[in-house]
Amino acid sequence: MQSILTVPGHWNRPEPYATFHGTAESALRSRRLYRAVALPQGAVRLHPRAIFIRFCRRLASVLQRSLRVRNPSTSTDHSILTLRESHLQPGGYIEQLETSVVPKSDDGTVAPDSIFDQWGKISVLLGEKFGKSLQTVDEQKAGIEAAGFINVVEHRWKIPMGGWPSDKRYKEIGRYNQIHWDQGIEGWCMYLLTTLMEWSVEEVQVYLAKVRQGLRDKSIHAYQEVSLVYGQKPPRPKKDDE
Repeated sequence: MQSILTVPGHWNRPEPYATFHGTAESALRSRRLYRAVALPQGAVRLHPRAIFIRFCRRLASVLQRSLRVRNPSTSTDHSILTLRESHLQPGGYIEQLETSVVPKSDDGTVAPDSIFDQWGKISVLLGEKFGKSLQTVDEQKAGIEAAGFINVVEHRWKIPMGGWPSDKRYKEIGRYNQIHWDQGIEGWCMYLLTTLMEWSVEEVQVYLAKVRQGLRDKSIHAYQEVSLVYGQKPPRPKKDDE
């Protein structure tokens, strides 16, 4: 079943999927962005907010699968990187993008023992208990170099958590990241907290409610570090007759 919606303005035909334009705030708050048209038999009319939430959940799921697939440093050795190297032509490049699980701030608003400080410490501890490092953002450059790649380069960025930045562009990025967190945190930690830490489901829900509250607090200037690293497989040595 599908929802048939149209957008007022230059769209004048039913579209099977809703496309949002504008900022995250306008997409979340607008109730008049779309108008429903007559639906075929068996179709379901969805509210734009519900469509947007489904889209964010789907995006978070895809990102999580992508990060799991692209995360060679979650084990103590570099066998996956070595395997990946074997599938590269000499001179080819490998690239890895990772996000920190430890929220930070430059002005001290992520205070010691605050909910974001707790999130970072608990996340790192869970990785250690599970036997998989969750500090890949700080380990991947050394891992790629240890695997034998050359010309390794790292770039880092800060991604806001929430709509606290005054800059319009970073404010919108932060709002989308807030949605990513809001929709993803339960899936990120429910299994680990209830099995490794033996928390009850109710305790996890209270913990996550505090995290969501922190995401909405614009006085907390939290961000995540993002690291992109790329390196080159050594070219094949030239033979004497070449």
